[in-house]
Amino acid sequence: MQTSFIFSTLLAVAGLASALPQAYTPTTTTPTTTASASSAATVTCSPGPVVDYTVVSGDTLTIISQKLSSGICDIAKLNNLANPNVIQLGEVLKVPSYICNPDNTSCLAKEGSDTCVEGGPSTYTIKSGDTFFIVAQSFGLDVNALLAANEGVDPLLLQVDQVINVPRYPGNIINNDFVPTPTTRHSIDPATEKPLYEVPVATKEQLDIAVKHARAAFKSWSKTTHEERSKLVLKYVEVIEANRESLEKLLTMEQGKPLTLANLEMSMSLTWLRTFAKMQIKDEILEEDDEKVIYSTFPPIGVCGAIVPWNWPILLGVGKIGPAVMTGNTIIVKTSPYTPYCDMKLGELAMSIFPPGVIQVLSGDDDLGPWMTTHPGIDMISFTGSIPTGKRVAENCAKSLKRYVLELGGNDAAIVCEDVDISKCIPKIATMAFLNSGQICMLAKRIYIHEKIYDEFRDAMVEFTKKNIKTGGGFEPDVVVGPVQNSMQYEIVKDMYAQIEKSGWKVALEGSTGETSKGYFIEPAIIDNPPEDSRIVQEEPFGPIVPLLKWSSEDDVLDRANALETGLGASVWSKDLKRAERMGRCLSAGSVWINSHFDVAPNVPFGGHKASGIGMEWGLEGMKHFTNSRSLWVWKKVFE
Repeated sequence: MQTSFIFSTLLAVAGLASALPQAYTPTTTTPTTTASASSAATVTCSPGPVVDYTVVSGDTLTIISQKLSSGICDIAKLNNLANPNVIQLGEVLKVPSYICNPDNTSCLAKEGSDTCVEGGPSTYTIKSGDTFFIVAQSFGLDVNALLAANEGVDPLLLQVDQVINVPRYPGNIINNDFVPTPTTRHSIDPATEKPLYEVPVATKEQLDIAVKHARAAFKSWSKTTHEERSKLVLKYVEVIEANRESLEKLLTMEQGKPLTLANLEMSMSLTWLRTFAKMQIKDEILEEDDEKVIYSTFPPIGVCGAIVPWNWPILLGVGKIGPAVMTGNTIIVKTSPYTPYCDMKLGELAMSIFPPGVIQVLSGDDDLGPWMTTHPGIDMISFTGSIPTGKRVAENCAKSLKRYVLELGGNDAAIVCEDVDISKCIPKIATMAFLNSGQICMLAKRIYIHEKIYDEFRDAMVEFTKKNIKTGGGFEPDVVVGPVQNSMQYEIVKDMYAQIEKSGWKVALEGSTGETSKGYFIEPAIIDNPPEDSRIVQEEPFGPIVPLLKWSSEDDVLDRANALETGLGASVWSKDLKRAERMGRCLSAGSVWINSHFDVAPNVPFGGHKASGIGMEWGLEGMKHFTNSRSLWVWKKVFE
């Protein structure tokens, strides 16, 4: 299996016009399982006419209910399902054709009860192309439940910008159960600045309960074999694959990225999990003779905490879940407050696959991260985010000597030599500067161009960007640059744009901050050879603005590329591979590419030098960070 994602793949799905799909067709939605909501209102279920249905691969009660326009709790009740999470391939279920009474807004199976559980209301603003079915799938709902929550609304006459009611997410995912919270919050659609659905805000007590269940689950999960874990991870892949298109749309709506880039994130996520399922850390024999054998073994750490960022929430979520569970750990995932629904859905899909307590997902506010990093029952933290927050994570972990892996910010240098073919470089470098609106830690953030070709390269990059790098909403055709993901980051990037005039930087491509329209839109800007000590060079903007800089001396450009505190990635571009590799080996970065940038693979370690991180993710080296190292000495002849 090819596991690396090289430039040809990235360019094909990055959103360039020739690769963009023109329409989106939804498929199955994510499964909803056992609810736990002691304070929720209840309504009675009323089964209607019944048909027989044979369970096929990937089915859940939610998927079956949507296929046959039924209701989850009706199916569970009629078939006496003690645990609605567990249905068997080939099993024949009796499925009623009518759901719970029309007052119900979120019909969820409740173990041992003949009632449904009602979630609290939220709202959604209709976009172009939306139908009730598409909206229901985006939120993981039965379409009839959505219709019931909007009595009097004609589903055939929906209007753009019309506001409809949507049931809220039922709760945090703890021990394979939905656990509601006293308060909820919502994220914002970055393309419209309108609120999305309500999600739970975890309490400290809920974290304590999740840790308790994770520690209990670890006792048995840590004893499972590699084959047993691999089998469940591959089942997890099947369920995610069955819900792929709904997740792609959710990514675009919540994160803001173009739909083609959401497609790439899903492709990568599935490949990452499939690869992790095959990877195994085996005991190593360090020494053996007639008297003894010495092993290096790698037992699991225990309970892992994963703190996931908002720029690639699904990929970086599975990038932590996969290695943790494959090495025998249990894991508690903290979602980003900006993209909570994506990772809540990952947890929801895991509920029908993994034993209770193995994978739990919590949505919270700014308190949840510090609670996790200081919690005595969590043994290891895997964090992806900013350098300042990473320092606080490390400080908190140090209080209990908790293990941690930090994947932090970057400000990658791309060094372009004078012998390159500019026409071949430009599409790759420009795309890798503005992909995901510049919101990827290892994009090309500082582009050093040899002075002999500087003017020609600059002009070609400006022309390519104007022609091919379109800005707009993620569901619009031909879009490459979607909105900046959230208002805080939007203000940071806008402030960087404001420095253009304040600092007198020369501009090759002016761009725009979209002040007159809704949404956090910023068009790409290219700064023409600013001073080396300027903010645009020294700081990572994490937005669609990039400086081009001249160089003439190899020693000088390498010194400049290495001068910052960051060291995540870097690249060298040249026809002379020996020269390029020699220069690349002088760059202080965790990943260095020759004639490329941003190639990644699940079997290749990824991490940063200097302030860009501590430890590695992915690959066997990354997996080992989820284990302890133990030396095992076996003396063979002591009792002979």
